[in-house]
Amino acid sequence: MKRVIVHQAFLNVSYKEAEQSLVAMEQGDAIFRPSSKGPDHLTVTWKVTDDIHQHIDILEKDKPNAFSLGKSLWIGEEEYEDLDEILARFIHPMAQLARELHAYKCYRAADGGDVNKLIKMLAEEKKNHPSRIPYYFSASKQLPGKYVLSYQPANKPKIEYFTLTPDGYRYRTIIHSDINSLLKYFKEHYREPPPRPVMPGSVQPTPTTSMIMTPGSLLGGIQPYTPSQSVHRWSTTPQYGYQQLYSGQQSAQASWVTPAYTPTQPIGTPVQTPGRTPHYVATMPQVPHQASFSRGRGQHKGRGGSAPWKQPAGGGRRSRKQ
Repeated sequence: MKRVIVHQAFLNVSYKEAEQSLVAMEQGDAIFRPSSKGPDHLTVTWKVTDDIHQHIDILEKDKPNAFSLGKSLWIGEEEYEDLDEILARFIHPMAQLARELHAYKCYRAADGGDVNKLIKMLAEEKKNHPSRIPYYFSASKQLPGKYVLSYQPANKPKIEYFTLTPDGYRYRTIIHSDINSLLKYFKEHYREPPPRPVMPGSVQPTPTTSMIMTPGSLLGGIQPYTPSQSVHRWSTTPQYGYQQLYSGQQSAQASWVTPAYTPTQPIGTPVQTPGRTPHYVATMPQVPHQASFSRGRGQHKGRGGSAPWKQPAGGGRRSRKQ
């Protein structure tokens, strides 16, 4: 349904047409368009990278009629007065955070965060510098708005995801305002398994049917999982209200885990970024005492960086920040 909205960033186009229009625009630009969810919704599509676009649902309230813009606009639990405020407070901060990541020396496009390519890159870097821990950031084409954090402490690669938010990078449920804060937390806690947040007032979670994602399933196809399967696992109840099972089931390279529930949009609109972040999970190997984080090819200082990061003496675990 076409809408009567007067704004320079609004177009009565489909999501495909919006993506085509963004090709000629700058990174961080956005287009508002009608939503397939109905007349009380809009979608904002913004350009994360040249070939990655994120589609975000906007709920309209207090509408004078079905065609006009609502007086109150909501993205998740956050209210906005108009489209300009959404651009200023939501899109532009995330676009700036994305640009900082893309300019970082350990950023690799890797064809939209292709995990197989990242694994090969990590293996090569580890072979050339065995005492270092290589790591890369990559924008995820499969999960727009999320970034892949790939690293290899020892023999097996590890893959995690973190999310762009207007307030910073959300990694392991914690918001980090800049890259330095993100890296500091990662290098202090990379040995630890992902945290297991529980909703306030919730009881012990009950295992439910879930889905385990394997390397093959990222390319299409999801394998059903039930609690009766004999794999090592532990469950969590994330703050977004659905259950997730982290599995120790091994694939050829590493273990994969995906949230038990993935929110989707109706037909005609691409899948939105899920609220939780999938992780590779595997037994964390002991890392040699002198291992340090690699800064990639062409070693040079990053923002606030100096010498390569050394692991804590004795391989001991640091306490986690609450």
